[in-house]
Amino acid sequence: MQGVYLRCSVEQGSFPQFRWFLNGSRLEDRGTFYSLGWSDHAHLSLALGRESDGFYRCEATDNFDNSSSISSTTFRISHEGTSMESRSVAYGTAFSGSGIDVVKFVKQPQTVLRLLSWLFSIVVFASITAECFVNSPNEAQARCVFNRNDSACNYAVTVGVLSFLICLAFLLADGAFPFISNVLTQRHIATADLGLSGLWTFLWFVCFCLLSDQWSRTSDVRGIPTDAVNAVVAFSFFSIASWAALTYLALVKFHQGVEEVTRKFTDAPPDVTAPYPNTYTPPIYPSFQNVPSTYPSFQEHTPDLYQQPPFSQNSDTSAQSSFPKPVY
Repeated sequence: MQGVYLRCSVEQGSFPQFRWFLNGSRLEDRGTFYSLGWSDHAHLSLALGRESDGFYRCEATDNFDNSSSISSTTFRISHEGTSMESRSVAYGTAFSGSGIDVVKFVKQPQTVLRLLSWLFSIVVFASITAECFVNSPNEAQARCVFNRNDSACNYAVTVGVLSFLICLAFLLADGAFPFISNVLTQRHIATADLGLSGLWTFLWFVCFCLLSDQWSRTSDVRGIPTDAVNAVVAFSFFSIASWAALTYLALVKFHQGVEEVTRKFTDAPPDVTAPYPNTYTPPIYPSFQNVPSTYPSFQEHTPDLYQQPPFSQNSDTSAQSSFPKPVY
């Protein structure tokens, strides 16, 4: 059986925790996959087979608080061939270092919707500022054509201009995603995209309802360019649809990034404040207080060879010394 050996390392920084992912799901050690980790790199060994087919990537994370992380380029491994295809994906976009394909970027649904929203906003605020402020024969000051309510025109212009700027900002952010190496920065951009898209969907809905209501109450339409008014109302409605679609794509992108990149550890950390259980039981030793001794008394049965009565007359002089006399 053939196998593949992958190595993941970081050149600088402190990222002692390494995690491997297959098709967005975190890998665990089992029969087909086996990983080893060190302080600055990690290894993944896998056996080629249908179970191992897919897109692999490595993620280095701060071991203490997950405050920073780095993701590697994603590689496609297939048991049908020895070549590996690189694909870098995080939050629906390319990882750092993969470059930008302009044609593919322009054809993305999110890019198309941003360009349409950008165009719709131009039509709205340009039509209002150019043709929707007119003055009647009896007044010298130009007034808004929507029931002579200047607040309605000012609101539509404000929403349109801000929509124009937001579309440009997120178009640049989408193009800069391949050069952003920090996953948390990508997450912040995805969160801002989701929040602003939802907010502007609501603001365009309010704008459409306000302009439609004020135009229906306009009684005198003499000298009013009705084509410009109809364009403003129509493109306000189109903006609701485009921003709602952007909100949906941003939500899908956010959930995809949360599942693939910022997945938390499933094992709960140990509770360091809980006391350790008392599992040690001291051994029970037998008591020797009332056990009679089986050894004989040394003083009762053994004569003292070193103690002699004083002034003994029958002492053997030869026994006083055990050393033989030297012979010359």
